[in-house]
Amino acid sequence: MQDLFYESNHPNHPLMNHACPNLPINILISKGSSYFGPDTGWVLEIFREATEDDLEENEYLDDVGDLIWTTVAEISHCPYCGEHLQPLSRNPADGSVQVACYDYSGWTTRKL
Repeated sequence: MQDLFYESNHPNHPLMNHACPNLPINILISKGSSYFGPDTGWVLEIFREATEDDLEENEYLDDVGDLIWTTVAEISHCPYCGEHLQPLSRNPADGSVQVACYDYSGWTTRKL
């Protein structure tokens, strides 16, 4: 069986990423990010990176590959392969999970 986890050297995802072979290129599953506090478990991160066209349209973006926005949600299983990652970092009584959207396209980052 293939190892489904790997250590990351990416500065925004310093601890561990899920290496699902079915993940689209604009989706990351990671553990150790601090989106929801220091005890955040596994999160699904959907993001959009800047293209040349985006740079021409937005003066706040500097380079191709800059993050424009990201949406993050807590998960316990990979939605692409079904691998059980771990229980959520908290156990809400109502069954809800934490979700956040961040907009990086302006002068400052905005949490939507």
